[in-house]
Order: sequence, then C-alpha cells, then structure tokens
Amino acid sequence: MEKQELLHEQSNAKSDNSKSVSKNDTSYYRVENSPFSIIKRNEKWSITMGNYIVIDNLNTKQEALNKIRKKDWDIIITATAIYQEILKEIQKKQENKNKN
Repeated sequence: MEKQELLHEQSNAKSDNSKSVSKNDTSYYRVENSPFSIIKRNEKWSITMGNYIVIDNLNTKQEALNKIRKKDWDIIITATAIYQEILKEIQKKQENKNKN
C-alpha cells in the first residue's frame, strides 16, 4: 500500500479515542504509549507509524499488539528508518521555505 493510500485511510476513519472504523472494512487503532497504530484491512492487520507501514499481513490484532509490546528489533530498526525519513522531509520543507 502506498503511503498516500494509508494516510487517506487513516484520515477517513471515524475517531473514537482508540478505535475507528470506516465504511470499507478498515479499522484503525492508535496504540497508547507508542508511536504506532494498527490498521485492519481485508481481514489482515498492519502496524503503522505515521504514513508508513512497519509490519504488514498479521493475522490478529493481538499479534500486532504483542509485536509492539515485545519491541522486536525489526520494529525498532524500521521505526528508526521511518523517523529518519520524516526528519528528512521536514528538513527539506524547511530548506525550501528558507529559499523562498
């Protein structure tokens, strides 16, 4: 899934503290005390951070929550890489703003 599609799904989900459900069978849950959210699409779960998918195709919500709580290295490394991309985007926007 492209990051713009994911952002669109997250933006269109109805808010209700920790759970949102949209009309197209997409569920969105913000995981408290973490930078992650989990999304259910077509009976599979994904761990997301911002517009990025960290881990995809998990079978259950609990499996996704367990991976987040366990703090596996694959999640930490992927989240760090995503954070770096976000910082690059912010820096690029700031540089463009300063040029104008």
